[in-house]
Parts: sequence; structure tokens; C-alpha cells
Amino acid sequence: MDYGGRERFITGATLATAGAALIGQPVGFYIASFLWTLVANPDTMTEAKEKWQTNTELAALQKSVTSLAERLETVADWEGGTAEIVRPMLKNFVKETEELGQHRVGMGNLLGSSAKYYNGLSWVVLAVGTAMMAMGVASIASKVHPVTAAAVRATVTASLQALWTSIKGLRPHLLKFAMVAGFLYLGIHTLTAEQGMKFQDMKAGMRYQNLKLANDPTTGAPTPNTDIPNLA
Repeated sequence: MDYGGRERFITGATLATAGAALIGQPVGFYIASFLWTLVANPDTMTEAKEKWQTNTELAALQKSVTSLAERLETVADWEGGTAEIVRPMLKNFVKETEELGQHRVGMGNLLGSSAKYYNGLSWVVLAVGTAMMAMGVASIASKVHPVTAAAVRATVTASLQALWTSIKGLRPHLLKFAMVAGFLYLGIHTLTAEQGMKFQDMKAGMRYQNLKLANDPTTGAPTPNTDIPNLA
């Protein structure tokens, strides 16, 4: 198994937890608990970035609809209300699909940035965990020499307070990232759903030669209507 970012996070948090148990001070457990909340997988973020920025299916759909719109422009005998609705709707669909692709690239960039950030953060967590384990061992060892125990305890306490002050400042940055990613994902999801409803929302226009269309009473989507006679 590759030793990647996630493994560094887990190792660092585990060392911090063991060190906190040896040290026996509340702030040590605060730090260890906080480190566990940071555990993430930068490698998965990088893979997700590639998937978000690979818009093969979206590009194929856009190409297909563009081709359809171009062909419909050449059908001179297609007239009436439905033609007036469908032609601009297809053009608008293509435009919005392009924008959706750009949003997906933006989401991929955000995931790529976060992967780099969390990869660096994993080394910080590993370093903090290693330091706490070292302080825990020093605390246990100092009990053998009562003369130095007080000095070691004071040094460990000061070091833990400094660590806690430095790492707790990460919370606002992580919260900000989560909010930005959440809003961006929600926006993309909404746009995707709207695009998927474009054809479902299309209403049947006026009758024209040899075409029988009505609207489904439940979904409103175009559906064949055999009650309409052919117009000869």
C-alpha cells in the first residue's frame, strides 16, 4: 500500500493521541482530537479533479445537440409554434452546456488546489503527532528523575499551548473551503438538473402536417396523441 497523504494524517493523529495519553494534560487531547478532524485523502481529491475536468459525455451531448440544431435550421418546411420554441431552446441549451462545462472545470481546479493544501497539511499533522509523542516519552522519562520533572512538565505545557494556538487557526480556512466547495457543487448540481429538464419542460406547439403531439398530463412532456387526425 502506498504511504500517501491519508496515511500521514492517520499516523500523525494516532501518534498525537498516544502522546496526549502519556502527557496527561487536557490541551494534549484537544490537539489530538482536532488532528483527527483534519484527516482527508489528497490522492482522492486529485482523482476527483481529473473526473470533474473530463467532460467527455458533456462534450458529446453538446456536439449532438449542436448538430441537431444546425440540421433543423435547414428544414425549410418545419414551421409553426413548436419550431419557434425548439430552435432557440436548442441554441440556449448548447450555450448553457458550455457554461456548465466551465463550472465543472472550476470545481476541478478547486479540488486540485485543496489536494495540494491537504497534502502539505498531512506533513504538518505528522510532524505535530511526532512532536507530541516525543513530549509524551519525555514526560514519562522525567518521572524517573524528580529533579527535572517539574522543568520538563513546564516545557511540555508551554509547547502544547503553542501548538494548540498555531493549529486551531486552521479552522477558519478549512471552513471557508468547505463553504466555497459546497456552494459551487450545489450550483453545478442545480445547473445540471435544469439542463436535464429542458426537454421535459418543452410543450407541444400548434398542430402541423402529419405530426400528432399533445402534453402528458403528469409531466407536461410532449407525447404522441392518436386522437388528433392527420391533416391531409
